[in-house]
Amino acid sequence: MVDRVVTAGKNARRDAWAAFKTGLQIKGYKYYTPPEAVKYRYPAPGSCPLDVADHPNLYKNDWKVPFRNSDYNI
Repeated sequence: MVDRVVTAGKNARRDAWAAFKTGLQIKGYKYYTPPEAVKYRYPAPGSCPLDVADHPNLYKNDWKVPFRNSDYNI
């Protein structure tokens, strides 16, 4: 008897929480589902070595030049 009451209480609480979350959802929010291939389209971080294209600021020859003499001082 107690098990049925506890189970009914848990189900009621779960249903109330699900209804509350459904009420807060933005209408039309789930109109787009991303394709499964997008998840694996790009390489994972750290799976390929970094080069100049990834961090061009680390490969500048004049990285110690003061700002007043740099190319960024317009």
